[in-house]
Formats: sequence, structure tokens, C-alpha cells
Amino acid sequence: MVIGKNIKIRAIRENDIDTLLIFLSDLESKGQYLPVEIQSEVNFRKEFNVNGFITKQASRYVLTSFGDDLPGLIWAFTSVSYFDAVEIGYQIFEKK
Repeated sequence: MVIGKNIKIRAIRENDIDTLLIFLSDLESKGQYLPVEIQSEVNFRKEFNVNGFITKQASRYVLTSFGDDLPGLIWAFTSVSYFDAVEIGYQIFEKK
């Protein structure tokens, strides 16, 4: 876990899944840079159960406030196998 002044980055927990699925299925909040796709609930839960969204090639974590709200998601992934670098992406969820 990474703890900052106003936010934490932590591993995704099972009780985060329902909330994440709601935000990840909100196509209007994706903006112009994220892929516009609806997350399969079955595949999302399966991936969580298999590896908790943390592998050597790609990892996903939640951004949380100290009240444990989920304001966003952050991920890191190896974009090219021959390069010793990791890319980082994030999404800040729009509260409706």
C-alpha cells in the first residue's frame, strides 16, 4: 500500500468489485483516451479470483480516500516485452 497525504493506493479487495464494475461500465465517464468498452462481470470476477489483478505483466490497484471511497483506479503494465519499462495509467471516477 502507498499512503499519501489525501489518498491511498492499495490492492483491490473483493468488496471493491461491485463498485468498480459500476464505474467501469459507465461509458460516458471514460473520456477520450480510455477504450470505450463494457467490462464483463464474469471475466472481471474470474480474473480477481485467479490473481487479484496482480501479475508480472500487468497490475491494477484502487485509489482510495481515507474514508475508503473509491475515487479511481490505477494500473501498471509492461507495454513492450523487450523494454525494461512499465507504463502507468489511471482513471478518476466521476461521481453521479
